[in-house]
Amino acid sequence: MSRAKIIVSSPARGIYFEGTLASGQTPKPGTCISEKSDGTWEAWNGAADGEQDLVAVLLEDSLQGNGVGTAYADGAHFFAYIPATGELLQMLLQNQSGTGDAFAITAKLIIDDGTGKLIATTGSPEMEPFKVKETTAALSADTLVLCQYTGH
Repeated sequence: MSRAKIIVSSPARGIYFEGTLASGQTPKPGTCISEKSDGTWEAWNGAADGEQDLVAVLLEDSLQGNGVGTAYADGAHFFAYIPATGELLQMLLQNQSGTGDAFAITAKLIIDDGTGKLIATTGSPEMEPFKVKETTAALSADTLVLCQYTGH
């Protein structure tokens, strides 16, 4: 079920912040982002999928009239959110080639290194920060899905 905002929980209990995207970055709302050494931000970029780090989620740019489906422009000023444990958010799930990409409620998800989108847990991740809160059929494209932040 598509919603007009990334943050679904009310009242929001996390931390809002703003920043600048790094050159070459055009992520969509619902993507996890990480800070670079120069103070700009990019789609989650750690050492591996599921690496433990600060979880920050890109929000829609409603000040520019952009909704949850509109990507940010290269190098743009952005709005983001660090969720509190238990909060509900619409998160961008990656359509992974060669997989069914269907998720049941409570399926645990990790952050994909390099894209910042959520994917099914694989291997031995350091953290599984989100779980699915609505049943999803096979994804045909990257899709916003209701998820709960687990805090770990």
